[in-house]
Amino acid sequence: MTKSSRPVVNGSGPHKPTVSGASWARTIVDISVPLVKSGILAAWIMVFAVTLRELSMAILLYVPGTETLPVAIYSFIDNGTFEIGAAASVVLVSGRYLDEIGRDKNKTVRLFGYGHTTDYLPLDKKDAPTFSTARKAAEKAFRMANLTPRDLHGADVHDCFSITEIVAYEILGLAELGKGVDLVKSGATTLPAVRPEKSNAPFQIPVNAGGGLIGDGHPVGATGVRQVFEAYQQLSEQAGARQIENAKRFLTFNMGGSLTTSVAMLWGRD
Repeated sequence: MTKSSRPVVNGSGPHKPTVSGASWARTIVDISVPLVKSGILAAWIMVFAVTLRELSMAILLYVPGTETLPVAIYSFIDNGTFEIGAAASVVLVSGRYLDEIGRDKNKTVRLFGYGHTTDYLPLDKKDAPTFSTARKAAEKAFRMANLTPRDLHGADVHDCFSITEIVAYEILGLAELGKGVDLVKSGATTLPAVRPEKSNAPFQIPVNAGGGLIGDGHPVGATGVRQVFEAYQQLSEQAGARQIENAKRFLTFNMGGSLTTSVAMLWGRD
């Protein structure tokens, strides 16, 4: 039996191949290129992204006579036939401030109660369709305001999908679990002014009288503010054709991330 061993090579890193007799070309291919390959790829991706952005901006520039889809969309918006800009704001003040400016509190819309909860983000970690965490937000608001769902005269809920509004009915206590569809069929949530026939439901509560997200759009992050403004208009009798008659108690319910974050607020006037 014979024993053999590899010769010891002095040197490290890129110099190893040359110490072993490899050429500089082989050193670059085997060592240097793999070391910088990721950096080259990242730089190429960045160049591509910047180029694509500039190209996209160039495509969107309006050029008379062109009929490409981006230009057609630009022209449609530029002609004022489609409103894409909107804004909403809310100013909350204390009762003490109202006293200082001499404002009659009885004629001012007030926040009676609110509740905020946060659930897991993945839907499979939520107890759908019960959504008990979202229910706690509503329970907190009702408890703080000392009100019940039957005390409400109207509501505005986040209806990113049709089923979302129905689930919200059940979360807010407007309907029992599994009975949200029946509430819709009863006509109780429809504005009486546009209801074809009188509702036979035990109580009436028009929901999303302004059309919800279809009627007002869905600027993510601003929908909750818009809901509060809707509550103010309803309670101050400035809602026009969508006005709920004699509205004194109004609920807003907004959520995000498939009921990950839920906010319920109860507004009213005396």
